[in-house]
Amino acid sequence: LLRGRNKRNNQQEELKLRKKGFIIGILISAFFIYMAISKVAFSDLSKALESCNYGYILPMAGLSVILQFFKALRWKIILNPVKKIRLLMVYYIHCIGFMGVNILPFRLGDLLRPYLMSKQEKISLSTSLATTAVERIFDAGTLFIFIVFAIIYAPLPQWIITSGKTVLLVIVISIIGFSVLIWKGKGLISKITSIKFLKPFQERILNIFDSFKKGFDIMPDKSAAASAVLLSLLFWIIPVFNTYLLFLDRKSTRLNSSHPDISRMP
Repeated sequence: LLRGRNKRNNQQEELKLRKKGFIIGILISAFFIYMAISKVAFSDLSKALESCNYGYILPMAGLSVILQFFKALRWKIILNPVKKIRLLMVYYIHCIGFMGVNILPFRLGDLLRPYLMSKQEKISLSTSLATTAVERIFDAGTLFIFIVFAIIYAPLPQWIITSGKTVLLVIVISIIGFSVLIWKGKGLISKITSIKFLKPFQERILNIFDSFKKGFDIMPDKSAAASAVLLSLLFWIIPVFNTYLLFLDRKSTRLNSSHPDISRMP
């Protein structure tokens, strides 16, 4: 009987916490939405909306949905060595995180995704965070490919080429440094945590590192890594096409007058 009461009390406390969390989330979202639209000139926005060709909304919305689906699929592929999770669940959590990216500042939605995944699927938070880091490595590699092609084939001003080379250097150094940290970092962490005042925490720190490293288990799987690379390429191609659709409407006089170069797009 006592256990039953304790269980009911715990459930009530959990429900209260969820309600508080929901209310706090709504207030935070409302605040940042207000910050986003507080300086919008609604009269100008209304004129711009009146001049839009809404025939492009459906294909753009469709491409956006496809893009998020492919992103969820890539995350599932990265998560597979850790735990087999239904694609629908991965897509659901990914979309919540994407909403957080658009509403919360500093791309905090990128942290929301691994947190929700760790809670929902009982995965270590450090492992879940590591899968997000793997996504960023694939994104950086894909960006590297596109920048190289742009520098070689696109007629770009010299300052853009110089900036692109700098970005390439940063990407290469970051990927190499991160790879060395993951594959050789345990020894370094062991030495650092051997210091007297860190010694009591050494085992816990090493366990966190091992959990984090587990999120990189996709790397030795060549077929899975190749699939993730292919999907990463699609992530950059689809938004480019989506943006092109956005500017296909040449009836928007405001857009053409404000940006004359856009009106000459092929």
